[in-house]
Amino acid sequence: MYIMKFVLVTLVFVFSTSIAFSQKAENVHSKNRIGLDRNRVLLERGAREESCLKGLDFLKKNTNEMNSISMLNKKISNSINDTNYILVATFTESWDTISNAWVNSRKYSTIHNSSGQLTDDLNQTWYESLWVNSSRNTYLYDGNGNEIEYLYQIWGESLWANSMKTNYTFDSANNMTEYLHQTWNGSLWVNSSKLTFSYDSYGNNTEMLYQEWNDSLWGIGEKSTFTYDSTGKRTGRLNWSWYDDMWVNNRKYTSTYDSVGNEIEYLSQQRYDSTWVNDDRDTYQYNGNGNKIENVYQYWNGSIWINAFRDTYVYDSNGNRTEELFQNWNGSAWVNSSQHTINYDDNGNWIEEFYQVWKGSSWLAKWRSTNTWQSFITGVYEKYNLPEKVTLLQNYPNPFNPATTINYTIRDVGTWRAVSVLLEVYNTLGQMVATLVNGVQEAGNQSVKWDASNFSSGVYYYRLQVGEYVQTKKLLLMK
Repeated sequence: MYIMKFVLVTLVFVFSTSIAFSQKAENVHSKNRIGLDRNRVLLERGAREESCLKGLDFLKKNTNEMNSISMLNKKISNSINDTNYILVATFTESWDTISNAWVNSRKYSTIHNSSGQLTDDLNQTWYESLWVNSSRNTYLYDGNGNEIEYLYQIWGESLWANSMKTNYTFDSANNMTEYLHQTWNGSLWVNSSKLTFSYDSYGNNTEMLYQEWNDSLWGIGEKSTFTYDSTGKRTGRLNWSWYDDMWVNNRKYTSTYDSVGNEIEYLSQQRYDSTWVNDDRDTYQYNGNGNKIENVYQYWNGSIWINAFRDTYVYDSNGNRTEELFQNWNGSAWVNSSQHTINYDDNGNWIEEFYQVWKGSSWLAKWRSTNTWQSFITGVYEKYNLPEKVTLLQNYPNPFNPATTINYTIRDVGTWRAVSVLLEVYNTLGQMVATLVNGVQEAGNQSVKWDASNFSSGVYYYRLQVGEYVQTKKLLLMK
């Protein structure tokens, strides 16, 4: 949720400039792009990145209405409490090179409601031996758990002052249909910009329209249209601008996937003299567990791809990302730029992050942060008496992003060597959102991978039915 919030705000902030940028008469091939600043590139590409919209695709496949997981399965032998964890505080310190010590910098604290939803968060900075209020966010939800309002306020000398507000509208399938951004003019809320979303019958986001408020009406701004393959993976994005009373496309993005569904290339092109011209691209590599281990960003110089920067990632045995190394290309070799080191507790919660920058020949500490988590009983769920017949294991990794593996074992299915197997994924409303297995399998160890790239962060449940045996477990997608 926190990442999605940042992405949406960034998207609105830079969307209006990204397409205008691409319309400039300047030929992209004449740009001197050696020594690209990584942060500038990321911001410039913020409205164009595929990841900006992945968090908006709430339901990507069949969303047949069902009451709840507990209504699906009737054979209950006993119950267990299911525990989740919520982030309650983040404490950040900066490295003081004069005193050679860590000093307080920022503090972030949260409040959650009885359902575990974030309702308030507070940002404070350290000033003259005191924590001073900086900003706070307030969140409201509808009965389906969808966030419908986000309020951002800044601290004055003695009170909170409104700054901006965002309202979200959803359809009956919980797809976000509108994102309305407003600013405070001192006495009332004034429209600023909005995003409108359209979906196909499978819940895929097919169109996004961006508009800005012009005193008394909404202007015609830019829009994006999206295409998908048969599995629901987004394969293309086309950006359009309103020009001479018609829509004109000016930039497109193409995603390519490997045989197991991992995205291996994200290509950006812009239209120049009625021809699509390469602009930049990201290429990705993965390890055997489906974890992304490398992201290389390159730009097109007119004839070949030129390296710009590279991110590499390291994971522990649980699939948790423990290291992120950022490097820049100096024309002949990759040069260190910065790195993040991440530690986790026994429950897989991110408890510490350490950030360093490269200074010629060694790493220089910049800041570190520690997270505090609180256990939260999310409900009482069914536990089935399946000691010998069928074993459904916890997905790995969990939490995960964007893919996870579900393993299960069929030990004894009676006199038949094969049996009907159904493995499905449900959201917290009890709606089936993905079918992973639906067929006949033999006894033995089985494994299936779920790629949740097109799903929003949150809690999901996977339900395995093998003949008459049924078992359900929870998984957590964190983007």
